[in-house]
Amino acid sequence: MAMGTVVKFSKNLVARWDRLRYGSETRRHPICWRKPIYKFNHRHAYYPELGMIHDDVYREQNAVVKEAVRRLSIAEPAAYDERTFRRNRALHHSMCKTVLPREEWSKYEEDHFYLADYIERIEMEIAEKKAWAKQ
Repeated sequence: MAMGTVVKFSKNLVARWDRLRYGSETRRHPICWRKPIYKFNHRHAYYPELGMIHDDVYREQNAVVKEAVRRLSIAEPAAYDERTFRRNRALHHSMCKTVLPREEWSKYEEDHFYLADYIERIEMEIAEKKAWAKQ
């Protein structure tokens, strides 16, 4: 079997397996390979056991995250309050060396990146300021 045949065969096999496992639109989306990695990470991480979601883990020592959380508190106070509650509950359980009951763990389907838009905008603003400073 020639090398090109093996590569073609393996690509077809992987594409077929992906379609069977993740649906027909999997290969059309450029980040289709990230979903299984995110699921694996979520399953084996500690933060879902404490009821936290992905963006609750970000610490506010970074200036960009600090600004994103400040903007979140102004734009969506309810989301900010939920974040604060989840973080305080997680801190309590972490100090007591316990985890939440299995029913209260955060699920992958409920996990969302609520700070991503704010962080992206802030990073674009910083890049724009640097570009203006160069001129």
